[in-house]
This record gives sequence, structure tokens and C-alpha cells, in this order.
Amino acid sequence: MKYLISFLSALLLATTSLACTASFTVTATPTNNDLLRIILNNSSSYGTVPTGYRKYTRIDFGDGTIAEGNGGGGSHYHSYASAGTYNIKLVALVNDTTTGSTYCGDSITNTVTVAYPSCGTITS
Repeated sequence: MKYLISFLSALLLATTSLACTASFTVTATPTNNDLLRIILNNSSSYGTVPTGYRKYTRIDFGDGTIAEGNGGGGSHYHSYASAGTYNIKLVALVNDTTTGSTYCGDSITNTVTVAYPSCGTITS
């Protein structure tokens, strides 16, 4: 029975489109006293995710801060403690909720430079 379930799971996986592609954009969004804030828009794609699997995203903002969770896509705000250049890495996965095995995964790293707005810039 155990082998039959494993075989059927493999067959389901082979006939289901699981194609992860990690993708994101970053925009500076200074506001009030939070002048080094960014918004990361996760535009990753996960293919068709069958029952029993989950989308999982992990973001390393390059300053020691990690954001992770179930589900894909969406926006994530982050504030840096100091101006500088940071490597942001996003990992997009589809995991089996029973075994935890990864069936589809991709990652992307982009460099972002965070700086204070010019003097006289009004932020809201």
C-alpha cells in the first residue's frame, strides 16, 4: 500500500505543472521618519499546485532579516537601519505538506541600494 501511494504521488507530480520561477521588484517607499523603507513585490510563479502541497516563500533582506511563510506573491515592507547596498534573496518553493519534500524550487538574488531621500524631499 505504501508503495502504491508513493507511485500515485509520483504520477500525480509528473502530470501536474509544477514550475517555480522566483521573481520580485523593489521600490523605495520612505515615509515619515522611516526614510530607509522599501517594498518588495513578490511576483513569483508556482505553476499549478495540487492538493497536499503548499507554496512557501523565504526572503533574506541582506541585513540579517529573514521573512518567510506559506503562500506566494504579495508585498513585503522592510526598513533598513542604515543606508547601503544589500543583496536581497527570494526563494520560492512548492513543498509536500506531508513529507516536507521540495518538488519545485527557484531562487533569485538582486542588489538594492538604499539611500536617504534628497534634502527638501517631502514624503508622506
